[in-house]
Amino acid sequence: MTTETTCKHQIANELTGDLTDPNHVSRRYFSLWLDGSYNGDESRQGNLQTIADCKTPKKLRSFVVSEFTKFMAADHHCSYGHAQKSIVAALPAATLKQLTADLMQDCVDFHADQWGAVA
Repeated sequence: MTTETTCKHQIANELTGDLTDPNHVSRRYFSLWLDGSYNGDESRQGNLQTIADCKTPKKLRSFVVSEFTKFMAADHHCSYGHAQKSIVAALPAATLKQLTADLMQDCVDFHADQWGAVA
């Protein structure tokens, strides 16, 4: 089994279960990605500023998709593109849409906890 195949299976396995549960492992670890536990306080500050700068749902969605994909790529030691393809392959469209909406809310909540409500 190649590394890419292994990563694809690992990502698919991680994305099983109730993704609407805020305590799902993928959502909990993504919150650690946002808060700088993976990449340090500079990353945390950058994430908070970017969330604050997202003045439309479309911009926040774009940030969430990008950061969640970066997180999954880092966590599973694969490229951004491979992680993106693996996430899309692992989830039905409706589930992916709901996960994205939930992660967007997680970002808004993270920002509110750290800096107050997004304007």
